[in-house]
Amino acid sequence: MEHHQNLTELKAIRSATKSMILSLQKSQIVHQKVLGLRKTARQALAEVEEKTTELKKFQQKMAELEAEVARLTGLVTSAEADKQKALIAMKNKYLRELVKLEGKKDAEIADLKKKGGDANATGFKEVVEFALALQKAGCFSVVLECVLAPVDAAATFALRIPTIIIGVRPFYIGQVN
Repeated sequence: MEHHQNLTELKAIRSATKSMILSLQKSQIVHQKVLGLRKTARQALAEVEEKTTELKKFQQKMAELEAEVARLTGLVTSAEADKQKALIAMKNKYLRELVKLEGKKDAEIADLKKKGGDANATGFKEVVEFALALQKAGCFSVVLECVLAPVDAAATFALRIPTIIIGVRPFYIGQVN
């Protein structure tokens, strides 16, 4: 019986030892997992710090770019204002020039009308009427040669089709020298 009792005690010790070994193995596994989690947490923390530093750099760069955009927008606005001023100045210059040319044209027309009395005696009416008849008949242009300046001016202004003047005259659409 003593032997049986020793055997039972050995079995109990053996069972307790197995339980302790399993417990130690489980504890070892848990300890390895905890160490792995700590390592992963340290790596994640390092990545977070790295990303935070990178984010701060990007935010600083973004602020610099926004300042540059504001500066460039100011330059564009200033350039647009300068462009508008230049356009207004050019427009005014060309309008003044146009007024001068209109005045010159009006003076020349008045001069031609004054000289028109002489043209009546040289067949002025016949030339203009004939040119108008050609236009009405469907001609696409009229050629005038060897006519006085008042005659070619009157014909040119009376017609809706181009006139070609052979010789040098101030009022023509086309010219043959």
